[in-house]
Amino acid sequence: MQLTNALLVAIMFSTLVGLSLGGLLMNLSSIVVRDVPLSSGRRYMSWAGVLLALHLSLFWDTSLITRFEDWAFRGYLLIVLGPVLLLVTTQLLTAGVDSMDSDGLDGLYMRQARRFHWGLCAVSAWIVAASALINNGMVAVSWRFALLSAISLACVLRPRPSFLGWASLAAWILVLSEVIA
Repeated sequence: MQLTNALLVAIMFSTLVGLSLGGLLMNLSSIVVRDVPLSSGRRYMSWAGVLLALHLSLFWDTSLITRFEDWAFRGYLLIVLGPVLLLVTTQLLTAGVDSMDSDGLDGLYMRQARRFHWGLCAVSAWIVAASALINNGMVAVSWRFALLSAISLACVLRPRPSFLGWASLAAWILVLSEVIA
């Protein structure tokens, strides 16, 4: 079997996405084991669900990387940057669950909301840039992720609980419509 550049890039990409997904799943299982009441964490669980759908979507997109053979090092760096941003963003949401205080999951989320949404904004913007690279400048369906990036930026600028709840609903619609499409 011959290892091509595309296969090497895909292996690194899927490894990083898998690491990040594993961290998210371990965090969610920790919440279940600790028997944290989910009613105290609707916003947290909603954004965790958006992240989960985003992980699965990016993992599925690994096959697109293998179609692109002409890899230069800066293209490789751009492609690997996305899963790294996703890993950091996931850690921003999941950090502190083990030492959570009486505020519950939503209190934890509210303390991390700005940083988490900066990360989600960066991941969404990366998806648009990576789509342009892989599709030779054409950004086919990444308009949903451009909109997700704008929603995340709005969450940074307006981190009020009611707004963050509605924003998570909009993010769910965007990410699920991308997965279904």
